[in-house]
Amino acid sequence: MSMPMATASEAERSVRSGAGDGAGLKIFLGTWALLCACLLGALSMGHVVAFPEPERDRLAGLLAALHEFGGDAPGRLAVHVIASDCSCTESLFRHLVEHGPVDDTEEVILFVGPEHRGKRAASRAAGYRFVNIAHEELEALGLESAPVLADFAADGRIRYLGGYYDHPSASNPLDLRLRTALDRGERVAPLPIYGCAVSARLREAFDPLGLLYES
Repeated sequence: MSMPMATASEAERSVRSGAGDGAGLKIFLGTWALLCACLLGALSMGHVVAFPEPERDRLAGLLAALHEFGGDAPGRLAVHVIASDCSCTESLFRHLVEHGPVDDTEEVILFVGPEHRGKRAASRAAGYRFVNIAHEELEALGLESAPVLADFAADGRIRYLGGYYDHPSASNPLDLRLRTALDRGERVAPLPIYGCAVSARLREAFDPLGLLYES
């Protein structure tokens, strides 16, 4: 018994259906690729785009806050602001602990967010004062991103306020070189801040989908 042959209209509908499935697959794959690109872009944003410079006129509050956290009346002071949830934190913290504080300078590691992996003990063993602070507290002091180096002269004058790196890879901190230049009386331009948003405002601006930062 012979099988009935498909009519021309049935064959046409079959071809159209197959073409439609192929177009749908292309749209799905294109959308997926776009989402992946957006995710990867968001994950790398903090170390590609420099964050805004801190507000210098609000840093008097930082000195007052450090007194409240139990510090002595500072002579020369350096504050290293690093965030717990930033990808460069581990390497920068290791760098600081390895070289230790500079002579005749009180140095504070201002750690933003939950403390972890024994950083308080390691900081103190290396000679730093360790202060743990919440994101909201740091934002109230006029600092919205990290890592930031704030270097103060003995009279409270800000000698340096800026980042640690001259490249988005954030692989070679230049704090020691910067501070040596300052000690020689050279004028030092602040480096860009490549790192992570701390304030709610910057987190919303750089990560509106909530892919990087926890609320």
